[in-house]
Amino acid sequence: MKIKVIIFSLIIVLAGAGVASAANVGFVSSNIWLSDNSPIAGDSVKVYSVIVNDGDRAINGVVSFYDNGQLIGEAVNFHLAKDGSSYLASTAWLATEGNHQFRAELSDVYAISTNSEELLDSSSMSQITSVIFVDVDTDLDGLPDQEEIEMGTDPEDSDTDDDGELDGEDPDPTNSEVFSGPDTDEDKVSDKVDTDIDNDGLYNWEEGVLGTNPLKYDTDGDSYNDKIDAYPTDSTRWEKEATKNEDVVVANVPETNDDSDINPRVLGATDVGEGEQDGYSNRSKFLMIMAVVLIVGIIIIFIVFTRGKKEEVVDDNINSDLKNKS
Repeated sequence: MKIKVIIFSLIIVLAGAGVASAANVGFVSSNIWLSDNSPIAGDSVKVYSVIVNDGDRAINGVVSFYDNGQLIGEAVNFHLAKDGSSYLASTAWLATEGNHQFRAELSDVYAISTNSEELLDSSSMSQITSVIFVDVDTDLDGLPDQEEIEMGTDPEDSDTDDDGELDGEDPDPTNSEVFSGPDTDEDKVSDKVDTDIDNDGLYNWEEGVLGTNPLKYDTDGDSYNDKIDAYPTDSTRWEKEATKNEDVVVANVPETNDDSDINPRVLGATDVGEGEQDGYSNRSKFLMIMAVVLIVGIIIIFIVFTRGKKEEVVDDNINSDLKNKS
C-alpha cells in the first residue's frame, strides 16, 4: 500500500473586513505530499497541496507545481469561498531517477467582493520542498537498487534466494527456506518452485497427466500414495493383477514416505527380460544352442569314426590279397 507522506502545503490566509480591507497571504511550511513516499523510477505519482481561504472575501487564482523548476502537468484554476474554505490541488507526475525538489506556486490571485476584485501580491506565494531521491528498480522486484545493495540482495535478480517470491514480497529474500507462500508438504521448499508439491514421488506434471491431485499425497484416499497406487483415482483398488495377456506385476509395496522404499518401476512396464519378448528366455536360447552344437559334434564324430573303420577294412583286404598271391 502506498503511504501518503506530507512534503509541503500551501495555505493562503486572508484577513480583514469590507471591500477595502487588507489581505495577508502566506504559507504553512512542510505540507506538500506525494501519493508514494518512496517512488521508484517509472512510477506514476500524484503531488498534492491544500489551499485555504480564511478571509472574508472569496478567492480566485491559479496553482502550479514544479519539479526542479520544470512545470508538472498544467496550471490549475481554483476558487475559494470565504471564511475557511479549502481546495485540494493535485497534479500527476511520472517519477524519474535522480534528485527532485518540488515547488508549488500561486499566481493571478484575486480577492473578490460584491462590487470589485483586488489583485493580490503573489510574489511570495510559493514554497520549495526538501530534495528527495528517486531510485531505479533494475530487476522489477519492488525494491529499489540502493535498498537491495543495503539489504544484501542482488539488484539484477528479482528472486535472489530462488524461492519463488520476488525480493520485494519475500520476508527474508536471502534465505530460500523463509517465504510467505504455501509449503504443502512442509519440506521448506515453496510450492511456487517445488517440483513435487505433495511429496508423493510424482512430479507435478506427471500428476497432471495421470489426473491426480498434485496437492494430495494420496488422491483417492485409499492409504496408498499416488506413486505406488496402480489406480490412484480409484479408492476401491490399488494393486494391478497380472493376467494372461498382461505381464505387468506390481509388488505389494508398503506405504512409505521414504523415496528409497518406493518401487522404482514405472506403472505399465513389463517384468520380462529383453530376450523373453519372443517367448523364449535367454537361458532357454543358450540351452538350445548348446544342444544343437552337441548333436552336430556327435554326428561329426560318428562320420569320422565310420570312415576310419571303412579304411581299415579296405587295408585288411588289400593285405590279404597280397599274401595269397605270394
